[in-house]
Amino acid sequence: GICNHGTLTIKGGTISGNSAGNGGGVCVYNGKFTMIAGTISGNTALGRGGGVYVYTNFYLKNGVEVADDIYGTKKTIYTVTISKPTGGTVTATGDDTFTVGETTYSVNGDTVTLTTEPAVDYALKTLTVKQDETPVAVENGQFTMPAGDVTVSAEFAPLVTVTMGLAIFDGSEIGVDFGFTPADGEDVDDYTVEINGVSHTLASLETSGVYKTRVSMVAKKMRDPITVVVKKSGTIVKSVTTSIYDYSMIVLADNNYSAAHELIEAMLNYGAYSQLYFNYNTENLANEDIEDHTNFIDIKYNNLPIDKDEFNKFLESINAPVTYTGMNLTLESQTNLNLFFDLKNGHSSGELVDFISYISVFSCTYNIFSENDDTRLRIVMKEIPISNLYQQALIQFPGSNDSKTVSIDMYFKLAMEQGSDEVKLLCNALYNFFDKSRSYNPG
Repeated sequence: GICNHGTLTIKGGTISGNSAGNGGGVCVYNGKFTMIAGTISGNTALGRGGGVYVYTNFYLKNGVEVADDIYGTKKTIYTVTISKPTGGTVTATGDDTFTVGETTYSVNGDTVTLTTEPAVDYALKTLTVKQDETPVAVENGQFTMPAGDVTVSAEFAPLVTVTMGLAIFDGSEIGVDFGFTPADGEDVDDYTVEINGVSHTLASLETSGVYKTRVSMVAKKMRDPITVVVKKSGTIVKSVTTSIYDYSMIVLADNNYSAAHELIEAMLNYGAYSQLYFNYNTENLANEDIEDHTNFIDIKYNNLPIDKDEFNKFLESINAPVTYTGMNLTLESQTNLNLFFDLKNGHSSGELVDFISYISVFSCTYNIFSENDDTRLRIVMKEIPISNLYQQALIQFPGSNDSKTVSIDMYFKLAMEQGSDEVKLLCNALYNFFDKSRSYNPG
């Protein structure tokens, strides 16, 4: 047999045919004896406990039997199975609740205390105990052990869930939309959000009950990192680093977004040709994973380019103090069309400023301002969304009832006729991005 001074645990095997003064099969002094599996039979003792002699408690797993007589306090134990949750841990303790290896056991009637430890960016959402399919009441993290095995289940939820989406899905611009959902019971006033080092309170990002923000990005910077850090009372609980390119690759790998794949590829292609044109981060092009990235459709034009001579004759006829010098594009998260006018010789900067005050622009968002010490006038059709790239602006100059129409296709026409190869490729990529955006149907 076995004689032990201290704690003894038996997990299997057979003890039989033994004899002793006390505890012919097992004798345990000054410690507890736990038997999870195995057999004790055919043992004898001259004194007490032919099968088992225990000075304190004998914990016997439900369903395991000892054929010989027992001396000591026998307690039947049941299994407490703790499901392994994501985002935290759960442990069970009690006067008659203990763990052997990775398995926890308890005695009917014992008060079991469940201790939950959420990970740094998680909070406990639910905590349940069931005996088979029957719920066991849990109050203040404690329950009374029934006469049967139980399962403990805990669900931990992120303190703040961060979601992402591409801004081009609404046809507007290049960027990533971030959404923030605090766990139930969390106080939004405890949270701040840092976006590329710029801090905002989470409450300030609320729109109609939703916490969200858009990080816009200029075309050439689709490979630049976007870092979002969420803090609770100054402690980081969530950190996300992505880029337009990185998140686009995730969406392109997801067949649930197959309707958007051509649009995303066109956007990345446009970003790459912007990188090449501006010689920016050209070792990491946004279209490096896209095949046939030069397979462009032909640009279609709704308007002929501005005839510079005719335009200046018009300006002369209304006694404008400026001459038209040309147009270009600013490639930001959206697109700006710029028209430039220079102050004529013999005219003052004050005349230019007065002239600006009487110019009207219709059908678009715009800016009108002077630059180069009030010697140059710039009219900007600003923030043109990609899905509406060909929108037209009407410009009315003082001294005339006629409006002049301008649009980006006028620039395209001029650039494809007179521009460098790099400009032509960039215009092709931008037009193809526009074409995919206006035809995109999320389904």
